Parts: sequence; structure tokens; C-alpha cells
Amino acid sequence: MHAQVPQFIDIEDKIVGPFTLKQFGYLAGGSIAIGIMYTVFQFYIVIILGLPIIFLSLALAFYKINGRPFIFYLMSFFNFGLKQHIYIWEKPLEEYDIFIQQKTTEKQPLIFERITEFAQTSLKKAGWSLNVFGKKTVIPQTEISEQEEKYNESPQTRV
Repeated sequence: MHAQVPQFIDIEDKIVGPFTLKQFGYLAGGSIAIGIMYTVFQFYIVIILGLPIIFLSLALAFYKINGRPFIFYLMSFFNFGLKQHIYIWEKPLEEYDIFIQQKTTEKQPLIFERITEFAQTSLKKAGWSLNVFGKKTVIPQTEISEQEEKYNESPQTRV
């Protein structure tokens, strides 16, 4: 079974003579506006105010830009002029309530406290040897290694 596919669906029907319904409406609206102005105002005012109305109604009826009717560009022009222009480059950060539960731990001696103990004992020994011998002497390696072993055996904690 063969079905007929509709063609030329983007073409509007000609209803009033050679004009579509939209074209006829734009031309009729412009004609009525000029007719009302002719009855209210004097002739030279009608000519001055009527020319823009004539050009607008002709543009709305027949003028197309890039295949689109002039009414789309006219509506875009007015929408752009009347709306607020807010440019947002970043989304605002939403605020959240964050609760951090703090852990309670026993206070352990810190690494730098142990290092200062080691340094103080070494300084005392070095100072004693300077006072006793009267000149700079070297502390024997065995004494230093005992202090280092004591330091290395104790548990270390990092903060």
C-alpha cells in the first residue's frame, strides 16, 4: 500500500487574492491605522506619521531576512530592549550547614618535644666538656648513640 507524503508544507495558502492571511492582516492593519489618522489629523500630519506605518506594514507583509519573516526580528528587537540583562558567569554557591565531629584523643608527647629533650641533653654535655677542658672537644660517639637509641625506642607520633 502506497501512502502519499505531503509536500510543500512550509508554503502558506493564498487566501485573499495573491496574499496569505498574515500578509492581508498586516496590510489591512496598516490601512486602517492610516484611515483613522486621516479622519483625526490634518493631511500633512497624516503623511508624516503615515509613512513609517506604510513601511512597517509592507515590511511585515513581504520582507524576509534569511528566509524568516520580519516579525521575528522585530519581536527579538523589542524583547532585547525591554528585558533585563543579567549575565551570570558562575553559579552562586549554595550554603550548606556542615557539622564536623571532633575526635577526642589522649594527649601524647609531640615529636618536637622529644627532639628538644634530646637536643638539651646533648647541649648540656657539650657545654660541660667545654667548661671542663677549656677548649672545644668532641663528645664521644658512644654517648650520642645512647641518646639516639633512647629517642628511637620511644613511640613517635606526628601531628
